[in-house]
Amino acid sequence: MIKRQLFWWVILAILVIVGLTFLGDEHGHVMIVRHPYRVQLSFNLLLVIIALSFLVFYYLMRFLGVIKRMPEKWQTKRSIKQLTKQQNLLVEGTQALIDEDADKAKKLLKKANKQSEGEAITRLIEALEQKANQPKQITQVDSH
Repeated sequence: MIKRQLFWWVILAILVIVGLTFLGDEHGHVMIVRHPYRVQLSFNLLLVIIALSFLVFYYLMRFLGVIKRMPEKWQTKRSIKQLTKQQNLLVEGTQALIDEDADKAKKLLKKANKQSEGEAITRLIEALEQKANQPKQITQVDSH
């Protein structure tokens, strides 16, 4: 990584030195004529204007591309956040089932089911409700 960066810095330094040497000499003038106007520029200035206009155009196109992709990125980020929230609710609901807290588990699983209508979650909630509606069996312990 450092070798690659060093390589590009050396290339950039060489280009700057060559560019400054080239721009230091007077290479003539360019005249642009459009009746009734006439513009006379040095050749070096014309090269700088062309290079800068290319850079402005390039970064403008990149900026427009970023703006074009923003809604898609925001929607993806929102979807990931919603899925993470649902996954956390499912984990908490499952943990409540393991801890044998059926009411808390049912509440958390219903909240997770509201966010995405999952068939497996719906069946789990129905099973919890059936279990809750079953009469509790009272067992008597013989004491002798």
